[in-house]
Amino acid sequence: SGGIRPVRAGSRTWIPLAATGHPAVAIVWKNILAMSRTPGSSVVITIVAVSFGAVAMIISAGREGGFGTMLGLFALALALFSVLIGSRFVRIDLRQDLVNLRLLRTYPVEGSALVAAEVAGSTLVLTAIQMGLLTFSHLMLLSTRIEILSVGTRTLLLAAAPLILLVINAVSVMIQNAAALLFPAWVRLGTGRSGGVEVLGQNILTTLASLLALALALVPALLVGAAAGAAIGWIFPTAVIAAAVAGTAMALVGLVVEIGIALTMLGEVFERGEIVPGTSQ
Repeated sequence: SGGIRPVRAGSRTWIPLAATGHPAVAIVWKNILAMSRTPGSSVVITIVAVSFGAVAMIISAGREGGFGTMLGLFALALALFSVLIGSRFVRIDLRQDLVNLRLLRTYPVEGSALVAAEVAGSTLVLTAIQMGLLTFSHLMLLSTRIEILSVGTRTLLLAAAPLILLVINAVSVMIQNAAALLFPAWVRLGTGRSGGVEVLGQNILTTLASLLALALALVPALLVGAAAGAAIGWIFPTAVIAAAVAGTAMALVGLVVEIGIALTMLGEVFERGEIVPGTSQ
């Protein structure tokens, strides 16, 4: 063959996968690549391209404008909104893979590691989208006359955003995957779509339930963070920034602990529970 290896049509090689490593990494890799085959992904790519094109055009103009401010505020609102319900739309996890439950159970991965890998795919993609929106918003608001915090403070918040968003998104995506494992009849599994008034009502109920579960998951971590920040502030009254950083760090640690506990429990459900993926909405 002259050393030339045939290339399979339609293969995706733009994210290389090492030949060795933990099998869970391959699951994350598979799910992220699946995003490019998800209906509507081309629309998202087009929107991102047009948005950054608008950034370049407005910044190159070198003048303040209401249009740039409007775009920046819209991107910021969209990013914040995606923190609440973005996990409902980025579904490259168990919500798609549970239709192949028998195949999943043949993978050489323990239940908790498999659930973690499934959650990681959606978490990474959702965080990347949000960071794109926040970066776009930050650039747009650089030339605005509206003083929304100082530029330095906004830059620091943008630098800290990836870690914060990764943890919060992991909790949110974990809730969606827990629903798929525990209540498969209430979750749309696979890539198929269905319509109807009853489905609309079911989606509203599941969205509200997801928001309630996210709020309940955040409360303990926020209390721990608030206590840590208050303690630092009481010891060092002038160290406001240090108290805020300590409180945020402790809140994130609390969420990571919750994620670890949930992974263990969901892993046991995956390995021992009777899941019926065919009863999806």
